[in-house]
Amino acid sequence: AANLCFVALSSNVAGFVDPFPQSIVMMAIVLDGSVIAVGLAIVINAYKHYGTLDVRRLMRLKW
Repeated sequence: AANLCFVALSSNVAGFVDPFPQSIVMMAIVLDGSVIAVGLAIVINAYKHYGTLDVRRLMRLKW
């Protein structure tokens, strides 16, 4: 929703679109995708290592 507001409010004058808010939106989308990819990689590696995603067995990851 916030990304849509940035893009919608990026046009101040008719025929002119400010590229800065659109670059902020692109950066947010890329950052969100990166966070999801890292989280998914952690889950996949935990499953490969333990063979399950049971929380009780994963508690062994604590320090």
